[in-house]
Amino acid sequence: GHGDVSITMHPRTSTEKHLFGTGGRTGFDPKKARCGKPAWRRTADEKNIRRTIGGPACSQWQLPCCPSSGPGMWTTIRDQIVERSIFTTKPGRMEAEGCRLGSRGVKLLLDVIAEEPSKYLVLDLTSNSIDDHAAELLAEALRHNTNLQELRLVGNEIGDAGARALAEALPHNTTLQTLNLGQNQIGEGGAEALAETLHHNSTLSTLELGWNEIGEGGAKALAEALHRNTALQSLNLWGNEIGEGGAKALAEALRRNTALSTLNLGYNKIGEGGAKALAETLHHNTTLKNLNLCLNDLGEGAAKALAEALRHNTTLETLDLSSNRLGEGGAKALAEALRHNTNLQTLELGDNEIGDVGAEALKTVMAETGRNVVEGLY
Repeated sequence: GHGDVSITMHPRTSTEKHLFGTGGRTGFDPKKARCGKPAWRRTADEKNIRRTIGGPACSQWQLPCCPSSGPGMWTTIRDQIVERSIFTTKPGRMEAEGCRLGSRGVKLLLDVIAEEPSKYLVLDLTSNSIDDHAAELLAEALRHNTNLQELRLVGNEIGDAGARALAEALPHNTTLQTLNLGQNQIGEGGAEALAETLHHNSTLSTLELGWNEIGEGGAKALAEALHRNTALQSLNLWGNEIGEGGAKALAEALRRNTALSTLNLGYNKIGEGGAKALAETLHHNTTLKNLNLCLNDLGEGAAKALAEALRHNTTLETLDLSSNRLGEGGAKALAEALRHNTNLQTLELGDNEIGDVGAEALKTVMAETGRNVVEGLY
């Protein structure tokens, strides 16, 4: 025997929930954020796994009696996955967060899943040193899997090649609804491949690409896909430097798109021009419910444009404008807009230099309307 196997899971941080999605609100608190790439160095798969055995490197995997190296190590780990389901925290889920599996570890897990594919609806491989090769293994599995609904690959080392492999697999898969690729190394090429898939995909409803490197070109490709796509409901592009051009392209797409309900463009350098384009779109769009524009250096002019849009929009429920230098004038314009808008439920305005006058204007409107929708004033 190999002794008992235990598993200790850590809850997702508030930062991850904001950046990479939970299906809920899209707000972001910059004071709580601790963003960045994984700090560990890439090493051989076997060495990575061996570090988890009886050591502190991975709190999820505690296998104190496994062989320290060689084929026997992999066989033992595989047996314990099957016999104890050490990654599964609830029915239908396999979670292996922070275990630095690498390509060989991923292959091991996929072999186990293939034996009883109907058991697993969610696969969470957050922070596992998954590179393009490991992503290609996952992509090949997706071509044949008919059960998986959610795949989380946050905080790995996936680049354009890995993203392209996953994108090419999606046309063959009819069950995956959520793909989370946040905090990887995906650039414009990877985004273009995913966009091409979205032109035809009718299954994927959530795509998380926060904290990658898709740039303006990648955002434009995704925007073009949104002209045709009727399935995607949530798109997270947090921290991708899409710029004003990327924001304008997405704004134009939202004039036609009737499916997307959540869009996260926080920390993207979209500026006043990008925000004004999105504001103009809000005059026409009737499906978007959650919009995150925090940390984009929007300024007072953008705030006034968005305020004017809120006078007419009857769909938006959550708008995050925190950390944007909106100033007193922007706050007063938004306050006046709230007299006319009765649908907005949350307006995030923290860290905006609105001053006492701006804050008082917002408080007065909330008191008069009986709707406490503004957050971040204190």
